[in-house]
Order: sequence, then C-alpha cells, then structure tokens
Amino acid sequence: MKLEKLILVNWGFVVSREYPFGHTTLLSGSTGVGKSSFQDAIQLVMTGGKQHINVFNSAQDESGVSRAGGKVRRTLASYAVGMRDNLCVRPYGSHTYVVAVFAPDEGESAEPFTAVVAVEAVVSGTREQGRSVDVARKLYFVLPGSRAIEADFIESRKGNSITAVKVEDIYHRLRQRYPRVLPFENSIEDYLCKLYAEFRGGGKTLVGPREAEAAARAFVQSIARKTVGSVDELIREQVLAEPDFSDQIGHIASLMQNVQRLRKIATELLACRERLGVLKAHADAFLDAFEEAMEAELGEALRRQQDVEEEIQRLEASRRRALADVEKQQALADRHAQALKRATEMHGTAKGRLNGNPVAQERERLGREMTVATESRSQIALDVLAALTGLRGVLDELATLAKQPAPQACAYAPHVERLVVEAAAIDATDGRAAARELAAMLTGAQIDPASLQRDRFARMDAALASISQQLNSAEGLYGAVIQEQVRESDRAAALQGEIDELKRRRQGLEDGHFDLPAHVEAAVRHLETQIPAARPQVLCNLVQPREGSRWQNAIEGLLGGNRFVILVDPQYEASAIRSMRHEMPAVRQGREASVVQGELAKRRAENQALSPDAVLQELVIADETARAYLVASYGRYVKVADAQALRGAPQALTMDGMASGGFKMFSSWVEDGELAFGAEARRKRVVRLSREIEEKTRERDTHRASAAALAAWGARLLGLKLVPIAPMLDKLGETQRGLSSLAAELASLDDSDLIALERRVSRAEQLLDGHQRLSNTASRLAGDAQGQARGFERNIADAEAKLAGCQDGVRQVNARVAELIRLNPHFDPVRLDRRARDAAMEQTSASFDGRRRQQAGLYRQEREAFERKLEAHNLLSSSFDERVDFQPCQSTQGEYEWQAYGCIPAARRQIAAMLERLDQVRILNNTSELRVPRRASTIPSVRISRWPYALRWSRASIPSSGSTRSSSDWHSAKTVSRSNTGRWLRSTRSTSTCSRN
Repeated sequence: MKLEKLILVNWGFVVSREYPFGHTTLLSGSTGVGKSSFQDAIQLVMTGGKQHINVFNSAQDESGVSRAGGKVRRTLASYAVGMRDNLCVRPYGSHTYVVAVFAPDEGESAEPFTAVVAVEAVVSGTREQGRSVDVARKLYFVLPGSRAIEADFIESRKGNSITAVKVEDIYHRLRQRYPRVLPFENSIEDYLCKLYAEFRGGGKTLVGPREAEAAARAFVQSIARKTVGSVDELIREQVLAEPDFSDQIGHIASLMQNVQRLRKIATELLACRERLGVLKAHADAFLDAFEEAMEAELGEALRRQQDVEEEIQRLEASRRRALADVEKQQALADRHAQALKRATEMHGTAKGRLNGNPVAQERERLGREMTVATESRSQIALDVLAALTGLRGVLDELATLAKQPAPQACAYAPHVERLVVEAAAIDATDGRAAARELAAMLTGAQIDPASLQRDRFARMDAALASISQQLNSAEGLYGAVIQEQVRESDRAAALQGEIDELKRRRQGLEDGHFDLPAHVEAAVRHLETQIPAARPQVLCNLVQPREGSRWQNAIEGLLGGNRFVILVDPQYEASAIRSMRHEMPAVRQGREASVVQGELAKRRAENQALSPDAVLQELVIADETARAYLVASYGRYVKVADAQALRGAPQALTMDGMASGGFKMFSSWVEDGELAFGAEARRKRVVRLSREIEEKTRERDTHRASAAALAAWGARLLGLKLVPIAPMLDKLGETQRGLSSLAAELASLDDSDLIALERRVSRAEQLLDGHQRLSNTASRLAGDAQGQARGFERNIADAEAKLAGCQDGVRQVNARVAELIRLNPHFDPVRLDRRARDAAMEQTSASFDGRRRQQAGLYRQEREAFERKLEAHNLLSSSFDERVDFQPCQSTQGEYEWQAYGCIPAARRQIAAMLERLDQVRILNNTSELRVPRRASTIPSVRISRWPYALRWSRASIPSSGSTRSSSDWHSAKTVSRSNTGRWLRSTRSTSTCSRN
C-alpha cells in the first residue's frame, strides 16, 4: 500500500486542499514553509496522535524546546487553530481534518481505503492576557474500499477562505456518501488496529493492540530526527561520489544557506518596514483628520458666537435709530398740536361771528329743509321705480300666458284661461311705454310734476288690481300651480319606489334567485325563520324544461299559480300551514301561499305512470316530492296537435297554449317575461324587468322635470308684487313743489355781507384739517418707531440668550480640547485655537459643519484601516519586539475614536522610532549584494539529502570564496540575525521620545 493523496483542512498554516503523492515525493523549501507540517500530518494519521508515540516536528529538534528561536512547541491543538506566539489564525476555534487516502501498489490485490482524523479545538483567553487551546473532541474513521475527496470535509469556499464541516456532523455526511464508514470516537487503540489491519490485507487479518502500537512506533522511528554532524560529512557521504570535493561542497553549502537566510531576513525586514510605513501613514492621516475635525468644531462654535455678537450690535444700532425717530416724531407732533390749538381758536371765533348773523341763520334753516325735501323726493322716486318693475313683471307674465298653448286638464288650467281673457282688455304695450317714460324722467335732476301722467297710471292701477290678486294669491294661479307641482312630485316618488322594487327583483335574479310573487316570498321567509328544519322550497326552483322543448310557455300557463307552491319535509307540512295561518301578521300577504301535501301526492303518484305523450315528459324535475305533486296533479294531461284534437280529449294541451279539463277548454299561455322554469326563464325575466325599469325611469324623469318647472313658475308668481303707482306720483309731485318753493326763498336772500366771514371760516377749517392730519401722522409714526424699538429690545434679549448658548458651546469645545491635551500631551492647543479663530473670520458655520462631517468620516475610516493593518502586522511579527502596542485609553468622550486617539500618538511614535532604527540596518541597504554574488562558479547537478527531506538544484550558482562554516554555524544564522533585529527594535521603546509635527 502507498499514500495516494493527503487532504488537509484547517491544519496549521497549510492551505486547505488535496495534496497528491507519487511513488517518491520530495518535500523541499526553506525553513518555515511547512515541510514539518506535512510530516506531522502523516504521523498523526499513522499514530492517531497517541501519547508517547507521536512526536510533532521532530526533524527540527523542537520537541524539547518551549520557545527556542521564537517558536512554540507544536501540539495537535496548536495545529488545529494555527497558533504561533500567542496569535491564532483561527481565534474562534476550529474544525480540523487530516485525511490520508491509501491505494495498493502495482501487483497488490487489496482495495484502497481512507483514514480520517477529525479534531475540534476551542480557544479561551485573550491575546493580551494569554490564550490556551484545548482539543474538545477527536474522532477517527476508516473508510474501507473508498477514496475520500476534499469536498467531503469543506462546507463552502470563497477564495482562500473556507468553511469546514463541523466535527459533530462529519459522520452523517460520510455515511451519506460512502457505503462503509467505521467510526472510532476517542478510541485510538481500536483505530490503530483497524488501520494496520487494512495495511496487512484489506482488513481480513486482525491486528491486536500491541501489534498496532508497535507498528506505529516503528513508523515514527523511521522518520525520526537524524542529526547532521557536519555539512562536509553530509555532502561527502550523501552527495559526492568522490571525497575530493568535501571542503568545497561544505563551503558552498554553508555559504548558500547563509545567503538564503540573510535574504529571508532582509525580505522580512523589508516587509516589516513597509507595514510600519503604512501604519505610520494611517496614523498620520487619523491624527490630521481628528485634529482638523476638532479645529472645524471649534471654528464653528467661534463663528456662531461671532455671528450672534454681530447680530446684537446690529440690533442695538437699529434700536438707537428707532428711539431717535420716536423723539423726532414726538416733537413734531407737539408742534402740530400747538398749531392745531391756535387754528381751533381762530375757527371758533370766525364761526361764532358767522353763526350770529341773521341772514346766515335763515340760510342755514332753508338749507336743512331743502336737504330733507331732497331726500324725501329721492326715496319716493325709488319706490316708484320699484313699482314700475313690478308692473313690467305682471305685464310680461300676462304676455307669456297669452302666448303659451292651452294647458291640459290640470289644477291651474281654469286660472290661466281666466287671466288670459282679462289680460286681453289691457293695453300692455301702452303700459310698458308709460313705465319707460316715467323711469327716464325719475333719473333726471329735476322732476316736472305736470309731466308725471298721473291719470294714465291711475287707469292702469285699476285695470291690474284684480289680475294681480289672481296671479299670486293662494286661491289664484299660484295656489293651483303649487298644487299641481305637489301632485307631480308624488307621482315621481311613487315611480321611484316601483323602480327600486324592480331593481331588487332583477338583482335577485342575477344572484341566482327566482323572482317569486310577494306573498310566496313572504311565506318562505317566515318558514325559514320559524321552522328552519322544514327546509321550505318553491316548485319553480325544482323544475326546468327539457332541452330543446317548445312547450314551456303552454305548460307554465297550465300550471299558473301552482308553479309557486311551497314544498316542505313531510313531517312539517301541518306545522307549516298552521304557522302561515295563525302566526304570520294579518297585514302580510304570505297567508295566500300554498303548501304541497307531499306525502299524499307521493301515495297518489305511486301507481300512476306517465304516458309517452304526457305533457310532464317535457319537464326535468329534480325533487321527488315535486315530481309526485306534478304527476298526481297534471300527470293525465297529454299533448295534442290542435284545437280539433283538443275537443275530444278530457285533459290535454296544445303547443300554442290551448288546454282542456273539467269538460271545458281554456287558454293556457305565459309570455316569455313571466316564465319561471329554468335559467333561460330567469334571463328572459331579467330582460323584461330591465325594460320596465327603463320605461319607468323615463316616466319618473318626466314627472320630476315637470315638478321642477312648476316650482320655478310658482316662485316667479309669488314674486310678482303690483303696487298702485298713482298715489306715489301724487306724493312725488307735492314734494317737488315744496322743494321748488324753498329754492326760490333761498335765492331771494341777500348774503353779500357773509362772503368775508365764510372765507375766514374756510381758511380756519383748512388750517385745522392740515394740522390735525400732520399731528396724527407724527403721532402714528412715533408709535410705530416706539413699537420697532420694543421689537428690537425683544430681539436683543433673544440674541443675548442665544449668545449665552454659543458661549456655552465654545466652553464645551474647549473642554473637548482639554481632553485632547490629556490624551495626547504632545498636542499643540495654541496652534489649534489660532487656526480656528483665523478660519472663523473667513468661513461660515455651514462650511465648518460640512468640513467637520467630512473629517469625521475620514478619521473613522483611517482608524479602522490602522487597526486592521496593526492587527495584521502584529500577527506577522515573529517576536514581541517587532510588534506595535495599541490599547485604547479611557476618555470622558463617548466616541470610540477618542479612546483610539489616546493611544495612536504613542503607537505612531513607536512606529517612527522603529522605522528610524530599520533605516540604520545595513542589510536593508545591501539586499542587491545578497541577491547577486560577485563571484560564482558553476558545478554539475547535485542532490543533497537531509532526512527526511531532500533539496534539489538543476544548476546552482554557488560562491566559491569565503570561510567554511560548520553545520551549527549556518543552522543558527537566522536565529542570531533575528535576535539582533529584535534588539534593534527593542531599543526603540526606550529611546523614542520624538513628537509628531
């Protein structure tokens, strides 16, 4: 058997995937690439990790050293979580799988098999306080006859990141994929017995615990550490065919190893310097953004305080101007008040002299009387114009009545005819002309009493007096019109009720219910409420015509009202008719409905067979009781062709609706809209009801329109008011004559002595009005200015309160600056305050706010990047001397960035000191010399073997000069160099006191 492939999942620092193995497999590479990890994985499968047998990393002589060379002792748990120097690749625990697939060699007849070791590891503790790793669960599996694959142990993969199957689920997962899965939970002996039994012969031969343990121990001893005494002896015995090249080969091997180790050290130091440079850049960006955000916050607070102070100064200036305006306008108002007092005295003196003159007193009296007479004339003229409007309305209404056609028989027809006859005797044209002339005369400035045509209007008043009474009285045309309007409204309301009932019936048909007669529907509802167990049904709902039959109209005509008889369960027939007779209200129509004697009908119909030509053959009857009722009642009716055949048939029916029975012949027909049997009958009834609804709707709309027209006509008649015009004309003429007499008397007065007095009074009134207006204006302006001053005072008080808030905000920001100084003693607050005050003079508070938000987002981003890079750097660092200390400090501010600010400056100074020391490392400046040897010689292809590894070169360039170093010298070269590097970095912790600019 041979190892075909090795599957590693979450094993140390090895990439999780399948690793195929050939007939002979070489594991080569520099120190730390993982050769021992592969060896330990194979050893774990072959020994089960049994104590005192399994020894991890034996080839590097590290099994007995706890921390030599910066490494830790390797254990199964440390491999599972990938632990190195208290750092874990998988800090939250791990599900690890080491799987070996074995296949038979050529010529062997055994089957392949798979050995699986599953480990669940947990991590406790923290990185700062120290971590401990324990194996929580360990399972062993052997899969005879199967080759496991990588996908069996990986749940998902995303790039280089994988999610392994949980150890607790792996057994069920393997059972679903392979026929035989042998589990061994925490039983190493049973696992080893089965493993080596498979090696011996496919599991057919049993292997005991002692034999299995001996085999595992022999395997470990075969790959155990083999110390190399010297490189010369190694090369002479293992590489060179002739002993002549031992010194040269030893020198070459020593030099090559030194070059490789120095190159690796230089590479690691360069990577460290690059990481430190990135960390320093992120720290600088964080500090710059954080301090700039604080500068923007302080600048915003100062700018807000400055804006409020400027606002207070502006308000104070405005208040002073308003108070000055108050004083100015008040003084102006006082001057005008003095002038008004003098004008009032002058006006009183002039007015007294004028009022004491007898001529002036007489003129005043005549003026008052003329004013009263003029107002009276105007009021009378308005009343006459209103009466003329009523006159024209009456004449227009009479003309309309005369032109409209003779009304039909209605309540107002006699009144209209009588008014038309009486209106014919009136000259309406002359009346309208007289009204127009009088209206034009009344709108003039002067009225001539002789031209008022009083007698003409007196005759018209007498002629229209009786007609007006007939037009708008309750006993006349108005009352008759209102009576007719009420009748039309009642007709429209009645039609609306009929329409609603028709719509209800149509909706019932559309919902699947038949349009039953009112008394039948009332009876059915009563029985459903009072005797629900009777299950009342109507005959028409249980019968439908046979498809294609043309006898439905005649048959339903024969049945007539019996189509709507009610069927109930036989035991409830007596209860149903008794309830309908005695329990239904007397006002309801349900008492007229009939209940079928179903039990009796069934007995009668038992021995009665329908003839082939029976009319009931044209019907499909769904209910047994309904069929018995129809057979017992109409089963003897037969179909005949015509009336001649009907004469000799005792009970017969023709297709066109003629029937015989009881020794008489009669018509038997129902129109389509009255049919009751079947869905088609319902459809036809819906059509008929829709047609009736449309007709009644049109009729209702006609009556509504007529009622509306009559209401408008009645309102117009009620508004016709005819007032006699002749008496008003008499009063108007008398008033006009009195006004003319007063005007003549006023014209006869001699007022030449009053002109000078009136001028003095007019002048005094002008002065009085002018000073009064100016005084009022000045007082109003003074009041406005006083109100403005009080408003400015309120605004100043509000601004001062706002200023106190701004000052408090500045104090809060200064407190944050003080916290900044406490967290970072190297911070320069004077420079921050100076820059913030300079910026506050030029920028607005809004720009400060935007700048602060921008910098806040930036320093959060830089802080997160710094922490990520720092964690990665410390994880990659091989010793504590290369790591950067970072522990957030306590801060009075709640934001985490303040805690980070307390430690990032110190971390930055530490990083800067490390970079300064690294710049002094000579090896970093001579990497080109390490990569390109100045003198080299070429030797043939050689093979250097180091158990259990091998290194191969096709053609190697090996330096030929230099002193020969022993195996122990070059074997510890890397350790010495890295120890020196640690001392360089360690020295920076005590010597770095530089501050950041």
